[in-house]
Amino acid sequence: MSRQSIFTPRLKSLTQQYAITGLQQAWKFLAPAPGGRKVFAALLGRLVPYSGSVKPRILELEPGRAKIAMDDRWATRNHLGSLHALALANIGEMACGLALNIGLPEGYGAILRRIEVEYLKKARGTVVSSCQLNLKDLDLRNEGMVQATSDITDSAGVVVARTHTEWKVGPLAKSSHAKAKSEPAETPQ
Repeated sequence: MSRQSIFTPRLKSLTQQYAITGLQQAWKFLAPAPGGRKVFAALLGRLVPYSGSVKPRILELEPGRAKIAMDDRWATRNHLGSLHALALANIGEMACGLALNIGLPEGYGAILRRIEVEYLKKARGTVVSSCQLNLKDLDLRNEGMVQATSDITDSAGVVVARTHTEWKVGPLAKSSHAKAKSEPAETPQ
């Protein structure tokens, strides 16, 4: 059995159980430390590998608010010499998702149900995605839908793209690994 296959179920279990609630604690601990924001972004990239591919820089993060920068790199460009549409969608979705998820109480999470992106201008250079949500009116008694929007601006402050997202919010499901640990073992007959 490979090392990866031994640790994969445990890693998935930890990710599902603690990722959402651990984000806020990790941010509070790491953000003020020298290099802590870089470490947080690297952890986020491990947790959500696709999102980590754009090498996000988390500038601000608190319940209902996120600001994320993405540098203009060869890997995020298209054939026209500007930032790729999906790289922009990626940081737009990431800002909305972090702003929402970091504000949810322990045991709750959100999953993206819909995304729409408006591309307003070619994006070049470093861009920043900002999302601001009012979480005070969020009703968690029933699984609900939350809409969030992020504006993506260039270094001149011009909005180059806007993402509109819709999230399903509800209690996190227990992972199969956690269920297996909590259920009594069957006795052979």
